[in-house]
Amino acid sequence: MSQQSSNPRFHFKGFVLDSASHTLRDPQGKEVDLPPMPFAALRLLVENAQTGVARAQLSDAMRGPRGVTDESLNQCISKLRDYLSDDDRTLIQTLPNYGYKLCAEVQRMPGEARPASA
Repeated sequence: MSQQSSNPRFHFKGFVLDSASHTLRDPQGKEVDLPPMPFAALRLLVENAQTGVARAQLSDAMRGPRGVTDESLNQCISKLRDYLSDDDRTLIQTLPNYGYKLCAEVQRMPGEARPASA
């Protein structure tokens, strides 16, 4: 059976985002109960840290080609800020008329190898 690399883990500001297990751990190591849509948005922001991510890209990541409404995206980013204790909006910055940017150094760590699906 062949092996393939699983999705990576990302470390930023003490948080650990694990793409394979779809989990987020806070700086104390406690798992954060992050719903699927905010998780998808955070993963895209983390993968593109220090660069802007367009609202349309975030919408596609959260729901695919159908996207989400502007209000749903705004609520999702607001929830992410709450989960990340980003009260002063310095971790996730709003880029007017464009989208959002994660302002943190991100360390990408490889995930564990796991069997390829048949």
